[in-house]
Amino acid sequence: MLVAPLDANTLAKIANGICDNLLLSSQSFPIRVEAVAVSLHLMQIHGGCQHIASVTRLDLSTTAQMKTCVIRAWDMTKPLLFCPAMNTAMWEHPITAEQIERLKGFGYTEIPCVVKKLVCGDEGRGAMAEVWTIVEKVKMIFSERELPTQR
Repeated sequence: MLVAPLDANTLAKIANGICDNLLLSSQSFPIRVEAVAVSLHLMQIHGGCQHIASVTRLDLSTTAQMKTCVIRAWDMTKPLLFCPAMNTAMWEHPITAEQIERLKGFGYTEIPCVVKKLVCGDEGRGAMAEVWTIVEKVKMIFSERELPTQR
């Protein structure tokens, strides 16, 4: 499973075991076209919502509504990657580091945020990793775990 972006609110909920939605129940993922094939393929391989796999083309401005498995009930033998994204002040708060470490302690893989101009106008750490970085990390995890990949 790939959680991108992972905002401060959802990070806190996952770190503390709060399950009040379907990501935790369901989440909107603004994703760029380059990431679609990878995240949809992950969903297919790991038993996610099969109907999502029929999506073949998205406009760059489109927000895809993806219903995912419940993180709290995620099969811990399967990879879960997360891409934090938040305001620099939130990122630098000490509790954020504790929450990130907690997720890593669960065996989840962080794809670290980067420094750049944020949506709020601030310049600093907190922006989600670039799509190509995320895709490469997903490919690396698939390779390390010898999971099937789509060619």
